[in-house]
Amino acid sequence: AAAAVVPGVSAADISEAAAGDVKQDTGEKMRKGLDKEFLVIAFPAFVQFSAEPLAALVNTMYLGRLGAVALASAGVAISASYSVSKLYNDPLLRTSISLVASSGEGGEAAASSRAKGSKLSKV
Repeated sequence: AAAAVVPGVSAADISEAAAGDVKQDTGEKMRKGLDKEFLVIAFPAFVQFSAEPLAALVNTMYLGRLGAVALASAGVAISASYSVSKLYNDPLLRTSISLVASSGEGGEAAASSRAKGSKLSKV
């Protein structure tokens, strides 16, 4: 089959445009794959983070039927539970994030040496 001739457009321009379309298609496929992978990882975390407040809300609704003293006690208990979880989870989360981020720079040996020098490992 004979190729159509377009005035002012060379064969190199056409092949370059086609290569650009292939790169764009590959980039979009990669982005869609990463979006899907992100959702697969993020969805269970979203469910877990939304389940705890919903459970506390349902618990509060049931305790509200028992009276003001039971409801006040539940408020104190939920607040104490939240404080304790924040006390222990935040430092661990921040340390693990920094260790993962530093493991990309210099490999495992650098990450473990940084972990040994961290404030939490000295406690």
